[in-house]
Amino acid sequence: MKIQYISIILLVLIVCIFAQNGLPTEHNEYYMYWGEERIGYFMYDLEPVAQGWIMRGHSFMDMAAGNRTGKINRRTTWKLDSQMNPVSYEMVIDKEGRVINSVQVAVFGDTARIITSNSEKEFIFPDSWALIETSLPEGWILFCKKMPLDRDEPFSADALLPTMQRSTQMTVWPGLTEGSDKNLARQYTAEVGGIQVKLYVKLINRMLTYWALPDQGINIKYTSTLDTTIFYSEKAAVNIFEKTNSQALIRANVDIKNPMLLKKIELSVEFNFDPNIEIALENEYQKFNGDVGKDKIVGQLEIEGKKFSGDKALAYPAGPIQEPEKNTLVATDFIQSQNEKIVEISTRIAEGKSDFWQVTRAVNRYLADSIDINNETLSSVNALIKAQGDGISHARLSCAMLRALGIPCKIVGGVILNQGMWIRHHWVMVWMGNKDKWIGIDPTTGEDESFSASHVALWEGIGMLKGTEQSITIESHELWE
Repeated sequence: MKIQYISIILLVLIVCIFAQNGLPTEHNEYYMYWGEERIGYFMYDLEPVAQGWIMRGHSFMDMAAGNRTGKINRRTTWKLDSQMNPVSYEMVIDKEGRVINSVQVAVFGDTARIITSNSEKEFIFPDSWALIETSLPEGWILFCKKMPLDRDEPFSADALLPTMQRSTQMTVWPGLTEGSDKNLARQYTAEVGGIQVKLYVKLINRMLTYWALPDQGINIKYTSTLDTTIFYSEKAAVNIFEKTNSQALIRANVDIKNPMLLKKIELSVEFNFDPNIEIALENEYQKFNGDVGKDKIVGQLEIEGKKFSGDKALAYPAGPIQEPEKNTLVATDFIQSQNEKIVEISTRIAEGKSDFWQVTRAVNRYLADSIDINNETLSSVNALIKAQGDGISHARLSCAMLRALGIPCKIVGGVILNQGMWIRHHWVMVWMGNKDKWIGIDPTTGEDESFSASHVALWEGIGMLKGTEQSITIESHELWE
């Protein structure tokens, strides 16, 4: 993953007047983190000028990829009109003094012209709705300055991604207000181009205090005591290549040609987690024996794949039922089970089906056949619209469709054995009724009638491993005939 090219954006809305007359230059500083480790800093100045504003940003990232160090500087300049709408934007990224990327954007009314070193392209946006990408949150800062913080309804806007030379859609969900007095802040969740963003905005001055990409493990936090000297040493702060691979790939010690035929498997494991995830090591397929800490497990896992015929599944439609577990029937920000299009397609797929199993299998086959696999993390709606996404996207859409039909389900994650590697993966557990309880389906691989022991469940919801010290050893295994 190339962090310096992660798309972060500016949202421009006609929502309020922010008069610049007589205001001093605003200066703020932030530390940037990869997990809990500092990898750089970000600062900006917002200066009032005649007929508008100028915003200058500077970020520095201290990282490495394998044995190659990289100290990345990124400098930006925004020119804004008196209502803080963008007039122009320039970005230059250099690595140890050598320019590696640059982009310019000029805005004329509803037209944005993107100019890079080798191309020029124009995009037209309706009215004043526009989103302009940056590589760090300057755009979010302007968004916070203009956003009505008492708005409770989600909203969408068009997004322009200059470095990618394309446009997409962004959705913003207002969240809870937390803190007190001068520290009272509101949380927001947003999604643009498959990237999820979380942020906190102070109510007293509309200041951005926290911003994060949860799936990538990156966040920035406001600081009043920035020390830039700690980043200018010989050794890079974080080896990104090493850490990224550790999140996704662990080489298997036994070569199993077709993991989807795994009937049983016994593993010795040692995993480190983000302490905020909900660790879940036992289910209808899996038993664990060992030690569980706040962010680490060490022990043995026994996993047995199962075949399911559905002869004991609850009749469909079942009418209103009580959730067998909390939040297994509700719509969420990224599992949009009340979306019109999702409801329409789900209802059509379920036509003529007589029990939960028949519906579940039909939905799973639809997803496996219709939604392409790539590495883009999307909400259920965007996965349906784009007909693509990663394992998280497939799981979200599966849950959205099943919940739309009144069938309880939940996302489970961990690792799956694939082509000799254990990789991070997410799938779905679906409730079949009181007799058979929960069964596993995988909308990415298409598994449902036979759910293989290649799935190692480690958490519920969306999660990831943390750090490089991960171990998984196959002690024994058995295949279906």
